[in-house]
Formats: sequence, structure tokens, C-alpha cells
Amino acid sequence: MVHRKDRVYVSTTLTDAQLFASGNPEPIVYEVEPDGDIEPDPDCKSGVSYTCRRAKIVSIHKIPGKQIKKARKVLIAASQCA
Repeated sequence: MVHRKDRVYVSTTLTDAQLFASGNPEPIVYEVEPDGDIEPDPDCKSGVSYTCRRAKIVSIHKIPGKQIKKARKVLIAASQCA
């Protein structure tokens, strides 16, 4: 999976955002308001991830430990099928 430093990656649901964030060592979900156009994330085949050049942070959502463990299992299973 490619991550560009000049882009903000966004999702439309908290559940999807938690899943993507759980791949990081310190997972946190930032609720944002995109600044400018939103484009499909070319690396996400499921269509639940988008990118934009900038975004304003509206709030921060910490992810419960149980949710992180569950999401990491899903990520591991998905990576083994790829």
C-alpha cells in the first residue's frame, strides 16, 4: 500500500477509518473537513478511501483497544489473501 505525504487520506465512515488507522503503531482517527476536491484513492480497490490535498481537523477519535485488535486481525487476514 502506497502512502503519499502530500495527500490526506479520508473515508466516509468511522468504521473504515478505524480499520485503516489500526495499521499504525499509534492509531488515531481524525475527523476532518476536506479543503478542495476529493479524489478516489488509487490504491484502494474497495472504494472506501479517498484523498485530498488538505483537510481541517474537526475532532479526534481514539480507537478502543478491542477495536484495534479486531481491525488488525482483519488487516492481517487481508494481506495474506493478496
